[in-house]
Amino acid sequence: MKFGVIVRSICERTEQLCFKSIKLAVPQKDVYVIRNAFPFSEAVRQMLIVAKKKRYDFFVSVDADTVLAPNWLRVIRKTLQEITDIDLYYKLDFQLQDRFVTNTLIYGLHLYNGKYIDKMLKILSKTRDSSKPEGNIRHKIDAKFTNVASGHPIGYHGYEQYYREIYNRFAVRSFRNPEDRRRYKLFKVNDEDNSVGWKGWIYGLKHKDTVLNLLDARNKILSSEFGYKEKSKLEMELKEFYENAKR
Repeated sequence: MKFGVIVRSICERTEQLCFKSIKLAVPQKDVYVIRNAFPFSEAVRQMLIVAKKKRYDFFVSVDADTVLAPNWLRVIRKTLQEITDIDLYYKLDFQLQDRFVTNTLIYGLHLYNGKYIDKMLKILSKTRDSSKPEGNIRHKIDAKFTNVASGHPIGYHGYEQYYREIYNRFAVRSFRNPEDRRRYKLFKVNDEDNSVGWKGWIYGLKHKDTVLNLLDARNKILSSEFGYKEKSKLEMELKEFYENAKR
């Protein structure tokens, strides 16, 4: 089985830790990065083109704000062995522990079946939904997908991010999915990252027509209105990251 990992990055603070966690299990030649591709549908398109060119039987897409757990590949391999009709599935989603979600694990790591790349590209070329292209594929493709609920995270999402990315994440999320604050008990932890996320949430509710201008939201937290000084470049080893994330 030919297996690869494609990282989608906008230069997140954890990008290097993301790469290190992947390379614990996958050789460098099968790790590829797509950097600063906008809109998001373009990042997805490039991901599929790379996977097709490499002829991957299965490939993982992971955003650079995610650091994979040490056992991530073992969990994926075990799942592939257990699903007897795996060729009927175009995608499997695995659970992550999220920095801001306090009451559950989230589904955020995607394993794609290379047999369906052409079908996904065809759907992607016809969609006008550039903000949620993967969701649009899910609704239109003639194939199965499933959520893999192991009860243990396969990785850690949203930890140690820049303030501007936290702010932007929740500015966008608040108007797309306003019920998420209650559903996931967001911002219950009293720390600075959650405070920044809450400010972004409020901004998104107030400025729904302009929040899709990502720079408008992303940089506002560093303006004189809030006066935050951006975090410095992350200097941390994987071991320390894992220890902090599990607290």
